[in-house]
Amino acid sequence: MISGPQYSQEIPPIQPVDQEHTDDQPDERKRRQVLYQGRAWAEREDELHVQPQTPSSPPLVKSRGSAGVYADRVLFERAQALLCQMAMLEEKVAQLCILETDAVYDAAQQHAVELMIQTWQMGGVLFRKGNYKRQSYLIERYQEISKTALLIANDFLHGLSFYLQGDQLPGLELPEQRYSDLGKAVMVQNRSLGVHVQFDQERALSKFPMTPKQLQGFRRGIREAQGIVAREKGEQMENKFEKSHSAKGGFPILQRSHMQVQETIGFKNLTFFDTAKVEGSLEDKVLAAFESSYDVFLAQDNLPDVIRILCKLVRSGKIREEELDRRIMKVLIIKALYFK
Repeated sequence: MISGPQYSQEIPPIQPVDQEHTDDQPDERKRRQVLYQGRAWAEREDELHVQPQTPSSPPLVKSRGSAGVYADRVLFERAQALLCQMAMLEEKVAQLCILETDAVYDAAQQHAVELMIQTWQMGGVLFRKGNYKRQSYLIERYQEISKTALLIANDFLHGLSFYLQGDQLPGLELPEQRYSDLGKAVMVQNRSLGVHVQFDQERALSKFPMTPKQLQGFRRGIREAQGIVAREKGEQMENKFEKSHSAKGGFPILQRSHMQVQETIGFKNLTFFDTAKVEGSLEDKVLAAFESSYDVFLAQDNLPDVIRILCKLVRSGKIREEELDRRIMKVLIIKALYFK
């Protein structure tokens, strides 16, 4: 039995056994030499027209522009299996909620976060500030007690603190083309800790304003390091909510077909709505944020209230369940990408 060579190996010539001819005759040996190239046999190498090609596996994720990212069937089915395991509406809705906390040495705060994770099984945790070693421990601990793997996010300043020394942060000045390197370096450091999502700008104080090109470069660096860009739409978006509500008598609802759910799961970015900054009716703001395509809801002590409000909106028909599932699938596909 003759087995073909591996594609990565150099292909050796194969000599047939012939009692009438000896190997002492170079010309005859060359003439009778038979080559096996994986697909065809030939008396001479120049007669072998069909050359083998090394098989290449398709990429796991194929980009389709800024509108979305194509999720292959393996990722989609893995995420769908996670969704099917969630029997209660509260379990599904909780995947859209991210708990905001700090990586500090505070036993009471750690206990409160652990209790929140075990009770509500939310989608993830955002660290605003803290210590590198402490965060490493807390990530491992929180993942251990969570039924569903948690997405871990870092605030902008917290991410930078791992790349630069603390006393250098106020004077941060980089050439425009280096912001992509900065985003990549921050995300590489984050991923070594188990952080998947990085905010693109400082959320609280806006100490580090960027030009549009610098911001674009920073986001590109995060994505190149296999990270997810987190964005927070602030006061301008809330003003837009109010104008839309007063002008049209309601908020626009995005219509998407089931096929689009499968083909355009855009997980290059996640857009956060910070429920802690809401003034007035939390229910109205949550509905407005959902209808305006926010992906996830950032919460603190009010996380149970946000989950209950989303469930109420679904049960009342103000949020269509198929649109809720599409939003949840986006989060679960990201988890399927990072957690095997």
